[in-house]
Amino acid sequence: MAESGSKVLSPCVSLCCLDDDDVCMGCLRHVDEITSWHGMTDDERRELLAELEKRRELVGPLKFPR
Repeated sequence: MAESGSKVLSPCVSLCCLDDDDVCMGCLRHVDEITSWHGMTDDERRELLAELEKRRELVGPLKFPR
């Protein structure tokens, strides 16, 4: 999903579900990272996307409780 005026795509995968630590199980962003996305510069967004890639490697594929 593209943000207006930005070339950096949001990591949101439209599978929003916060865990007990307020981390979205879909995109792996903390709720603070989600709410601050709109105020981030493109460079800050790229840094966060790089961090999210590392998180995804640690936790593996998406897993949602049933």
